[in-house]
Amino acid sequence: ELTVGDKIQPISYGNGYRGAICNEMQASSSLTFNYTENCLYEVNSNNSDAGGIVGYMASGANLTINGTGEINKAVTATNGNAGGIVGKMEKDAQININDNITLNQTVTATGGNAGGIVGSATDINFTVAPDKNISITSTICATGSAEVFAGGFAGYYTAKDNDFSFDLSKLNIDVSLNGDKDKTVKGGAVVGGVFGILDFITDKKVTIQGADPGKSSDGTTVAPKTTVTSKLSGNVGHYGGIVGRAMGVDRKGDTMASSFIVKDIKTLTSSNGNPIKFNYGGVAAEIAKNRTGSLYFSVNNVIADMDKGASSTSAKNIGGVVGYSNTKSMVDICDVKIIGKFVKGGVNNKNAGLVAYMDGGVVRLSGTTDISEVTLAIGTAYIGQLMGKHDSLVFAEKEWKFIRRTTPQPISDFADGGEVVR
Repeated sequence: ELTVGDKIQPISYGNGYRGAICNEMQASSSLTFNYTENCLYEVNSNNSDAGGIVGYMASGANLTINGTGEINKAVTATNGNAGGIVGKMEKDAQININDNITLNQTVTATGGNAGGIVGSATDINFTVAPDKNISITSTICATGSAEVFAGGFAGYYTAKDNDFSFDLSKLNIDVSLNGDKDKTVKGGAVVGGVFGILDFITDKKVTIQGADPGKSSDGTTVAPKTTVTSKLSGNVGHYGGIVGRAMGVDRKGDTMASSFIVKDIKTLTSSNGNPIKFNYGGVAAEIAKNRTGSLYFSVNNVIADMDKGASSTSAKNIGGVVGYSNTKSMVDICDVKIIGKFVKGGVNNKNAGLVAYMDGGVVRLSGTTDISEVTLAIGTAYIGQLMGKHDSLVFAEKEWKFIRRTTPQPISDFADGGEVVR
């Protein structure tokens, strides 16, 4: 157990793993850190992972943080991952937060991934004590000569051997995301309000859920109370309100192997005047784009407010739920409300209230779909109230309800023909 006093300012600059309190936690080791405000300092690793408290946690390592206050010292990694608490976490490593803390840092990874909590993680455990919360108000940036990722919780999260589930109401996320497209190949970083990338290696399930909003007196679902807020502070390649990219694995027969569940959450996203080169989604920028695998993506009781009511940036694909999804995935949409003005489309762009480009696969609609506050870019090549360009099956469950604008735009539900199968 370690207690660090006020205004102790050692320096953690150099090569290898770097953390303000511990550079490296070895396998199955434990550390309890009793934090007092202003006790930490800037962390910078020249060639590896850097964390605001610990640089690297090996498999099974356990970090417990006690004490309230703001952690506001910058974390920088070159050729490594950077995280507000930990740079990189291996399988079964665990973070336990026992008090209210605020992470208000500048977290920067050059040649690696950056996250508000952790830069890169595989099959971790993350707990916050009852009645306690973490506020993440950091500026998070990832750039590099290869594709990199930045997220409000984790830059790169891998689901390999374990399912992962956490209560997003324990995190008050209001972050600024950056990934300069001029410094990164393929046109910029992939960024998201929670994950930059969620990468399924096997048939696992990841669930992020806000506070249970309960039911109204007539039995309908109450609007979500948990909000994830993010904005861009620089150019990026892909931007999603929850995830920049989610990657699944091959199906097992007719069964989808990988599942990503998003429930009871409101996303507030803003391009903040910065270009997005490829995909922009109120929940996910893209689903399983660069792999032949499939993903079951469930979006349940979600409000996506894109650009906070302002005109959206021009991006190749802009969707209220998903920017792009591949041929083998399923997007399951129940009780959603989309808000946004997608009015900066181009002749080759795709805009839609739900999914801008569905390159095959299936979309299922249930509950209520409300796009009454969506304005689409007339003149865009593929534009639809529900779907942009698609080669998919779209069907609705019994009693599905569709709420359009009071003054409808002269735009079909499907950009390239088709209808909802009921």
